[in-house]
Amino acid sequence: MTYRLLITLALTFGLGFSTTAIAKKKNCKANEVSNWDECSCPKGTRTVTVNKSQIKCVPCCKANTAKCMSCSAGQSVGSFCKKKPKTKGCPMDVKPNGKRVPGHWGTWAKKIVRCKTGSYAYAFRIRAEKKRGKGDDSALNAIQLRCRRASDNHKGGFLQSREGKWGKWSKFVACPKGQFITSFALKVEKKQGRGDDSAANDVRFHCSGGASMRAKGGLPWGKWQKGQTCPKGSYVNGFRTRVEGPQGKKDDSALNGLEISCHRPMKKFKYGE
Repeated sequence: MTYRLLITLALTFGLGFSTTAIAKKKNCKANEVSNWDECSCPKGTRTVTVNKSQIKCVPCCKANTAKCMSCSAGQSVGSFCKKKPKTKGCPMDVKPNGKRVPGHWGTWAKKIVRCKTGSYAYAFRIRAEKKRGKGDDSALNAIQLRCRRASDNHKGGFLQSREGKWGKWSKFVACPKGQFITSFALKVEKKQGRGDDSAANDVRFHCSGGASMRAKGGLPWGKWQKGQTCPKGSYVNGFRTRVEGPQGKKDDSALNGLEISCHRPMKKFKYGE
């Protein structure tokens, strides 16, 4: 029997060699990042992978909540919120306080246009027709909102509902960085009878930090009507408008009413809270 074969047999069956038991891994400390080959998570914690070589032992909750998971859950906070969306801390649509401003004439858009998930309105602009003198005044014709993500302030898309056909767009007016739109007021002229009806003339939006915003180009007629307000911790994520279509030789009023939708973002939690 060759020397190489003897070595192979020895390594395989332990011939001529003493064997030692493999040492049991020690327990990792809770909420500390450890190398996976140095320790294991103790009872009452669950293993969270940090990277290819490191883990973190996170204390378990007694039951699933929006803040943390039980050891038997094996699911993320996000998936838990999908199953129980009304749990405190989970993202959800919330009903605005107050009433929409309807105006007088026209048709509401069929659906509320909304920002992408996780994004909220932070800026707006208007399209309004200048004073026509002896002509037919349509005043406010359209509103456009701009969205951005709550997580990193990445700018998203634009939202636009029903609109009138007259006027020029103003420049965008935006909330301070990190803030979002939470409420609005609409300036509406009362019915003029045989006079020239203009309905909605201007709009004002409010930011989560308290700032009030108006874009240039609004008209002066009418009185401000308080609109809807998002509940604390939620922001505007959509809207729709009520617009009267072109009336030909009759009186045009264009944009008449405004309604918003609100959404509460996902609260940021630390695992094990």
